[in-house]
Amino acid sequence: MINFKSFILYLILNLSKLIKNIVENAEKIGKKEAIETLHNLYKVSDEWEVRKSIIEALIELEDKDHFKDNVNYYISDENESVRSAAAELLGKYYYDKALEPFRWVIEKETDSNLKWFTYRVLKEIGSHEAKADIENMIERLLLGFKEEDITKKIKSAKALGILREKTIVEPLIKAMKSYNHYLRVIAIEALGEIGDKKAVIPLIKSLNMYSQEMWDVAFNSLQKLLGNDIVDVLIKFLESSDKSASSSLIRGGVIEALGKLGDKKALDVLINALDDYYFWVRWKAKDVLNKLDPKWREKYKQEM
Repeated sequence: MINFKSFILYLILNLSKLIKNIVENAEKIGKKEAIETLHNLYKVSDEWEVRKSIIEALIELEDKDHFKDNVNYYISDENESVRSAAAELLGKYYYDKALEPFRWVIEKETDSNLKWFTYRVLKEIGSHEAKADIENMIERLLLGFKEEDITKKIKSAKALGILREKTIVEPLIKAMKSYNHYLRVIAIEALGEIGDKKAVIPLIKSLNMYSQEMWDVAFNSLQKLLGNDIVDVLIKFLESSDKSASSSLIRGGVIEALGKLGDKKALDVLINALDDYYFWVRWKAKDVLNKLDPKWREKYKQEM
């Protein structure tokens, strides 16, 4: 009997491959035909991850001829992430036409995250019409972040992250050490959204093996912030890291991240980690080496 969750995952992965294939072969297929195919796929897709991937593909292919369809995705899709992606598409290619639906969402929408994302789109495209509103909102959120009320602080941190407000970076880095677990998580997520390089080392230090949840959030934020540079940055961190007990769980977490990224350029630094004083670092290095290159023992003639 087929497990339903496994089937859905299989479907998502295969549709994601199809979408990627359409984008990569758009010139051969014909760009117009590729875009039409993506819109048709959206209409029959029940999974939000697939619909989001479709809209991201439409952004990449510069879809400038389907305003009504894209507004419908922005206004009507049931998933916040899909609607946020549609807002980005509208901001890029339909700015003048999109002002009216943007205003409608800001005035009527009950989903605060989508409102903040809409403001972010308006902020990034330099909307003169919304400039005063954006400035006022950011000022209120910055004040909210300074409140003692932890709920207001968390909501403000999340909103400022979505808005990519750089003036909040240092306070967010400090918030990563808060006594409140959820505020720490939101601060890490927000730093990933904002993308300021000041946050790189604090985020790497959050790749601590002590907490899998924090590790996952920090890893995702680092991927957003560093993009294709993440492997090189993590390798450099491991090479220059002190070998103290206090940083050993971080070293293990960085090694786990290199394993998840799957780039063989990390092999040398992983081999060196086999000499680490702490067994959990050595164990993690060995585990990742086995995943990256099952023949690593032969290649490096390492005796275990």
